[in-house]
Amino acid sequence: MSPDPAMQACLGYLACDPDVEGPEPSETQVEVVRAGRHWRIVEPGQPEKHTLGPEDTLAHLHGRLFELSLTDRPGAPILHAASLVKRGRRILLVGQKGTGKTTLTLLLASRGFTLESDENLFITASGIAARPRGCRIKEASLSLLGDLAPTIERAPFIVDWRGARIFNVDPRSLGIRWAVAEGPADAVILLRANHGGVSSLRTIPAMAMVRGLMGEIALQAGDRISGPARLARLAATTSRFDLSLGDLGGAIHLLDDVVASLS
Repeated sequence: MSPDPAMQACLGYLACDPDVEGPEPSETQVEVVRAGRHWRIVEPGQPEKHTLGPEDTLAHLHGRLFELSLTDRPGAPILHAASLVKRGRRILLVGQKGTGKTTLTLLLASRGFTLESDENLFITASGIAARPRGCRIKEASLSLLGDLAPTIERAPFIVDWRGARIFNVDPRSLGIRWAVAEGPADAVILLRANHGGVSSLRTIPAMAMVRGLMGEIALQAGDRISGPARLARLAATTSRFDLSLGDLGGAIHLLDDVVASLS
């Protein structure tokens, strides 16, 4: 919280409040107040932090939120992926930045999938647990999102180094169910960009999936054995696909077929 309207607008970029299965989360009140030319961040139990402005403040608070998420899942490897659920089946979309993962995730969620996360997942002993975060949508993606775009443009945003907006969107403002629950994954789909082309899907062996996942995983400090083992188990126990992501309509039909095959 901050009494400054400009900083309040900036902090809106951090807003995140999905429905989470389990006990009520704990709350901590963090104050951000102007201190001369600087900003002062006051968090109970933490050393006072001084920052230079909104961008520096956001960077610090992003880091703190990430640290706090790690304390809840000690040792769990973090996978750069989206997680969606339909008909009780959880599918993961894994792809490098720029492949269209978030755009595809939002379009699937607007067509009946429950969204868990579009960015980070913990691989736990029980399966998958999403790290809650609002959907971050680049301005360049708006033309692909049809009727969702006007609502997205009203969401809090920052401006990147190129002058383009990046929005922080509560999926529920788009009519999307946003809920987080820990459980097993049923299918993992590796995304490969084929912009302007036709979407196509093929099954792949477990070893190919492991190789694809390795580039999108981060291991926590001291976790060099159980982390890779969990990754290998994820690849071995799920249905595995490689999706060449071209036309979005075709990709949506292909993934609907994947869910139907799992039911």
